[in-house]
Amino acid sequence: MADNKNFTQETWQSAPFLWCEHCMGSGQVNSKPCPECQGIGVGVFYQGILFHWSKVYNSLLGKLKKFNLFIYRLINIILILLAVAAFGLLAWHIYSLFLLEANLWFLLESRFWLNGDWFVMGFASGGLLLCFFAYRVMMYGEIKSNLQRLATKNLKDKGAAAGLAQGLSELLRAKVPVIDLYPYAHDELLVSLERSWDLALSSKSQEVTPLHLLGGLLDADEIRLLLMRLGISPADFGNKLVKALILQTRNEVDAQKGETLTWNLNLRKALIYAGLDAWSSNFRQIGEVNAFYSVGSLDYTVNQYNLVKDILEEFKISPNILKNIIEWGKIKQRLRDNLELFQDLARLKPTGNMNRAMTSLATPLLNSLSHDYTRSASYGHFLPCLNRDKEIEDILQSIESTQQSVLLVGHNGIGKTSIIEGIAQLMVMEKVPLQIQDKRLLVLDLPTLMSSVAPQEVAQVLQQLIQEIGQSKNIVLVLENLEMLVNNTGGTFNLLEVILQALENRVFYCIATTTPQAYVEFLENSKVPQVLSVLQIQELDIDSNIQIIEGQSGYLENKHQVFFTYDAIAKAVKFSDEYIYDQYLPAKAIKVLESAALAVKQQRGSNAIILGEDIAKEISSKTGIPLTQLTQNEAEKLLNLEKEIHKRVIGQEEAVEMVSSSLRRARAELRDTNRPIANFLFVGPTGVGKTELAKAVSEVYFGNEEAMIRFDMSEYQDKASIARLIGQNKEGGLLTEAVRRKPFALLLFDELEKAHPDILNLFLQILDDGRLTDGLGRTVDFSNSIIIATSNAGAKYIQGAISQNVSMEEIKEHLLKVELQNYYRPEFLNRFDGIITFKPLSPDNILAITRLLLIKVQKRLQAKQITVDFSDEFIRELAVQGFDPLFGARPLKRVIQNKVDDSLANYLLSAKIKARDKVIFETGGQIRVEEARRL
Repeated sequence: MADNKNFTQETWQSAPFLWCEHCMGSGQVNSKPCPECQGIGVGVFYQGILFHWSKVYNSLLGKLKKFNLFIYRLINIILILLAVAAFGLLAWHIYSLFLLEANLWFLLESRFWLNGDWFVMGFASGGLLLCFFAYRVMMYGEIKSNLQRLATKNLKDKGAAAGLAQGLSELLRAKVPVIDLYPYAHDELLVSLERSWDLALSSKSQEVTPLHLLGGLLDADEIRLLLMRLGISPADFGNKLVKALILQTRNEVDAQKGETLTWNLNLRKALIYAGLDAWSSNFRQIGEVNAFYSVGSLDYTVNQYNLVKDILEEFKISPNILKNIIEWGKIKQRLRDNLELFQDLARLKPTGNMNRAMTSLATPLLNSLSHDYTRSASYGHFLPCLNRDKEIEDILQSIESTQQSVLLVGHNGIGKTSIIEGIAQLMVMEKVPLQIQDKRLLVLDLPTLMSSVAPQEVAQVLQQLIQEIGQSKNIVLVLENLEMLVNNTGGTFNLLEVILQALENRVFYCIATTTPQAYVEFLENSKVPQVLSVLQIQELDIDSNIQIIEGQSGYLENKHQVFFTYDAIAKAVKFSDEYIYDQYLPAKAIKVLESAALAVKQQRGSNAIILGEDIAKEISSKTGIPLTQLTQNEAEKLLNLEKEIHKRVIGQEEAVEMVSSSLRRARAELRDTNRPIANFLFVGPTGVGKTELAKAVSEVYFGNEEAMIRFDMSEYQDKASIARLIGQNKEGGLLTEAVRRKPFALLLFDELEKAHPDILNLFLQILDDGRLTDGLGRTVDFSNSIIIATSNAGAKYIQGAISQNVSMEEIKEHLLKVELQNYYRPEFLNRFDGIITFKPLSPDNILAITRLLLIKVQKRLQAKQITVDFSDEFIRELAVQGFDPLFGARPLKRVIQNKVDDSLANYLLSAKIKARDKVIFETGGQIRVEEARRL
């Protein structure tokens, strides 16, 4: 585990920035080091250490640095050339002797090597030169890579001087540890500082500011890659930077002008905090990514301006996005540091049966049935375990303090295996409790164990494995899916009891895993909680999962030959969290990324860039939920929803307008995402269009009526019907399963007043929270559903009030306060977005509906190539015959069926009309056929 794992970014950002008031942070007084701050000028007091940056860049320092680097490389080249020359001379000498003696046996004689021959002496000198060259390279690497070691050493040896952060002078007099961060800057960061100096000169600035440093970092490959991940063109970013530099130069006041270019306090502050970020991230060097984060995230209180944040905001880079994208940039550095570290440690960490103490015994059976995670970790096969430091610390503390093995309880896909891999890496570094140091972490392959022998022999094999582990004494065993050991053999032995007995006797330490469901069903009532420390592994937040997937993006990109943008990863996590259920982050987001990568690669070829829109399209295809950006056609359809719905629904303008408005708000993402898209209660007489409006919405918004899930609540009049809706006894419910399969749909509950009162209680949670727990304990999300309930409650009152010319406002008020109270509780009614009263249909409405129904008849006959026309007089006759104030438009359908459909059926069966004929219905139902011309 990291030595300074508790030093979070929030901690270093809150550390006090101090500057000497005697020299105003310059570090000099009259061209001499300030006696008060000893030339430090500015610093940050953090974790009991005073950090400062001794040097920045100027022309002379840059030339000296380049000259020193040139001399360093020149000496190395000379050393290599001399060594090669010495080896070459020896080889020429050996070749000459071979020509004389016709064999090489003289090489095995001591006289050849000890006779003082100057060729051999030259060879020995060449070997010494090579050793000296290796020493120089190693020492150079030590100088550039010991920030962590030096900082940790100061912290441990001298301790923290807490409460002394009054000023630089007080801290120095208190003799706190002082660390200069400049020597630990990566060479590329120094190059960026050089570019920022040149940029300040070219822009005629009086100071080098964080804005100039941002410009210097812009040419760094790592920073350009991060901008590309954000979908930002480095050229566009550079143009904004130029405009900001012009504004900054224009705002410089005359009092700040001087004859020479200087580094202002804000820049020096940014560099020191960049060093703290590198240290807190456990990096050996301070890189461009640390500087970019520091420049972009700090508040510059000195001189009161921050044009850097203005640029970031122009490109919609919020502090959250900046933090996540920087974590992505740090991953490459972390992988490189880990690879170097594990390469060094792999030479020391035993990867076979034997431990360092040479006391272990061979474990051939265990080796054949397990995977050695410490070996894999030492070879660098595992990715860093991100954002699980607390869980790993809890596991190690449990082993150290309670001497107990550990059971990790968490859903599949949540990262339990990643935690175990992280522990394996720590075991390679030996940053683990003494109890499990110098041990191997082996993952027992339980499926192979179960299938390799007969069921009655599994217990015996397991006991043999335990015996090998006990004799070896250098094994930490991992048992994934511990519930597999419960009554799995059908024999008399309980495999779980065998394991628990060995753990009770401290034969070995074990890290086991299981799911919450399996724990409750199989393990909770056993001896497991007494023998193992049970740790709950929870799903991480959105940002943490984004960073975890960023850590795995390199593997995914190499696997699929694609390039992921930050927006793609962020949307994969966010959308999968919101719209994919019964799976858990980060696994479900990784699945989305992989399926999107395959789809995009097929469409656009290898090396395609995966955008956020590609992820939205993938999620939409899986769930049916519209997540992609609005197309022009879709926007026009939404803006004209009322017109589209009125093609099917006549009248009821208030209902159509309320439904259309709610759908527009939902698509524009202006709704509460923790509730259904919309929920309405339609009340009114039968046959006035309540169900028809729901069908119209389904067709217009979802594409077809099949997207509507309909429940006739007259079928759920008893309390036992609850189980039918939400499920029980391992069987899903009709309602919950329908929504799980199709979360983006319209739910229609017809005749809601006929449902049992306890069923109405279910709707309280659905309408308010947008979710419901089914009979199997699973949470079903209704937040992407449109809920429409219809009710005939108060229908007679509405009809009577309309006939007495009572205003609709009075009708609505009476319905809410009197009529509906007889059927529904007030808290139930208050859950609806709107309670819409449907008016009884007027004769004019019936006439318009008649025309709509006859259009459907015409469309059906068009498939048979027959044209049907209706005279206006015939249409009015049908409307009059189909009008009934009590039943609305329902009788009209029967009239059209009798007067039109039956007549057409008779004509077709008797062959009185054929393809391409025209049928005309006239007054009194008379039918005239205009026969088509026959060839």
